[in-house]
Amino acid sequence: MLVDGNKTDQVNAMVAAIQKADALEWAVFDTDDTTKNDRALALEPRLMIQPRAAKLADVAPLLAKYASHVPVFVEITSIFPMGATHVHAAGTRPQRLVQRAGRARHIARGRRGRYVTYTTIVEIDSVVNGNAG
Repeated sequence: MLVDGNKTDQVNAMVAAIQKADALEWAVFDTDDTTKNDRALALEPRLMIQPRAAKLADVAPLLAKYASHVPVFVEITSIFPMGATHVHAAGTRPQRLVQRAGRARHIARGRRGRYVTYTTIVEIDSVVNGNAG
């Protein structure tokens, strides 16, 4: 499940919700703000992250920054397919967001060329505010 870190500045509450749900093995902290990734990793070093690159020039520095904590995905929606080769070479997977029928869907391409599609099921602000269904 992707935990959208762009929805709120309450990084501590998002990380606590992931820990409380015992979801470290399947929740991925997703944001384009690397300071939020850094804050989340300081609270929970085992957290999986998905940083976002808005332009090709962002990819290499982003991968270098997290070389010791390789992201599970790197979102490259706005530049896809550019940057995908760099992301694969760093040992992670590129991802892009696609809008279909009013629902956001994430598509990630694995190393063997297979595509995995999934939808964010729970919005983190619902979890943080106690409204998760």
